[in-house]
Amino acid sequence: MTYKAQHFELFPGVIPKEEALYLGARIRELAALKIHFGAESALDRLSVRSEILDVVHQCIGPKVWSIHNIRPQIEKFRSNWHRDCSNKVFGRGRDWNPEVEYRCLKVIMYFEATNEPLQIIPGSYYKDLNPKLVQPGKVVTLRANPGDIIAFDMRQLHRGKPTSNAKVVHQLSYGGQDHHSQRFYSYMHHLRGFPPFSDVHREMLSDEGMLPPDTDYFAKFPKELSTVQVPKPRRTP
Repeated sequence: MTYKAQHFELFPGVIPKEEALYLGARIRELAALKIHFGAESALDRLSVRSEILDVVHQCIGPKVWSIHNIRPQIEKFRSNWHRDCSNKVFGRGRDWNPEVEYRCLKVIMYFEATNEPLQIIPGSYYKDLNPKLVQPGKVVTLRANPGDIIAFDMRQLHRGKPTSNAKVVHQLSYGGQDHHSQRFYSYMHHLRGFPPFSDVHREMLSDEGMLPPDTDYFAKFPKELSTVQVPKPRRTP
């Protein structure tokens, strides 16, 4: 099934396997030296790369902003069920009553992975589903390999599963040029304190018409603060 039908999809081989493995090895090398890979701008360029944007446009249409990037992750973990949207409690906040179609998309790029599992509860982007009550057979497990992308609606309940080997992934967030994306951008950068895009990255996004306004959404709509949850402690950006 396609993203349009289920609001998630595995896209195999978006990046050539050899390139993905090279990026994964380079990220490990720089991490060992405690150097941020983003300093080379290679990951920044990925956010405007045509193959990646083809996936994004296929999922949520044209005219998008790049609304958040997380530095490369080298990890072996199991996460709990969670949503990535700013209004994480079902039915509470404007993410769940959209006068404008919700088009915020998480894109996970896999550099080093062997059938890396990501689980999603289908329909949780529009239904109030309790993960503890969902039958195991209703949970979808997507398995990614180097060069693959998994894209999903940020309102979907999802979790990572433990693996025998640490994976290397890079997460990008995109959204339509509307208030949903402004809210998510502000949630991440103004409430959670993630740093702004670098000057080089901002220039790349601006050239592509993908740079979101750096305005504090919640300063303009302070009543909406009651509908968001800020994790503590926050993850290191």
